[in-house]
Amino acid sequence: MIKYTPVAYKGELLDVRARLDSLRLHLSEKIGQHFIVDPSVIRKVVSLVQPGAEVIEIGAGIGHISDLIAQRAGELTAIEIDPRFEPLLEEVAGRHSNVKFIIGDASRFPFQRQRPSEGFQQVLGNIPFHIIEPLIRKLVGAPINEIDLITGDRFATEIQAGPESPDYGKLALITQTFFDSEVIGSFPPQAAYPPPRTGFKLIRLLPKEAEGIQAEKDSRILSRLVQTEGQRNSIRQVIEQALAEDRKGLGTLSKREFHQKNRSDFRKRAKTWARSANNGMPDFSTDRNRFGRHSPQAKTDNLGVPDQILNSTFSKLDNSQVRALVLALRSALQSHRI
Repeated sequence: MIKYTPVAYKGELLDVRARLDSLRLHLSEKIGQHFIVDPSVIRKVVSLVQPGAEVIEIGAGIGHISDLIAQRAGELTAIEIDPRFEPLLEEVAGRHSNVKFIIGDASRFPFQRQRPSEGFQQVLGNIPFHIIEPLIRKLVGAPINEIDLITGDRFATEIQAGPESPDYGKLALITQTFFDSEVIGSFPPQAAYPPPRTGFKLIRLLPKEAEGIQAEKDSRILSRLVQTEGQRNSIRQVIEQALAEDRKGLGTLSKREFHQKNRSDFRKRAKTWARSANNGMPDFSTDRNRFGRHSPQAKTDNLGVPDQILNSTFSKLDNSQVRALVLALRSALQSHRI
């Protein structure tokens, strides 16, 4: 059993390197292992923990920050992908009754299945860039009050970019649609061991209320697109469905209200058709939006987006196609072409 003792200070840095060397543990660039060692940064991160909060820490490493988080949190679930650190983390858990560790990939953790709590629920983490997008997807709709992430400068640049910027892509679309973001700290590469090529940003994400997302037409459509990741629905189908629901007044309804109104509308149409059938041919005039120039497909044709994009699924779009789609959609909505 590898014994863990709290990492000692050495000058301005925690002596994580000496600890790792003594245990013959070498960090892997492949999975983005850069441990925060600057005491001022560590204090900043730990100070973000709401006293008594239920905290999920991503990237626990050797547990030197987990040890401090546990002293403020009500409960701490710490996730670490590298099984070599498990004995060290077990030692930390042994000192705190409110701590449990999970060895696994945080991007596969079932955040959305977490039980809703009356208490404050928070995610903290030092995140490699390559898992940022799948992680953000997992956090959409999860019962989380606040997300504080340490990540490379590139992430901060991408999530704050507008559709006109070449840095805008799926990551920006997902983050801006579902979260309010703020950079609350900036640190040099030397704050970590081993130092990465670029500096760090400490970013706070606050989930948007569902009502706020549904209040804006472009947000309603874009949120639908993002949520079709991995599905076979084409971009055209998703937009057409959203436009059709808006015309019926369904766009801002909950899922239950949506189905109730759909059933009610169908019953009304069925009665109209039945009455018309008694006089001959059924009257489909009440469904004119389903046909001709008023149809949703006619509307999507007004977007000015190539069929290659409209007929594709969201999963297959690259960042340049996402930019083109978002710009065209917002322009069409502003000019009332759709």
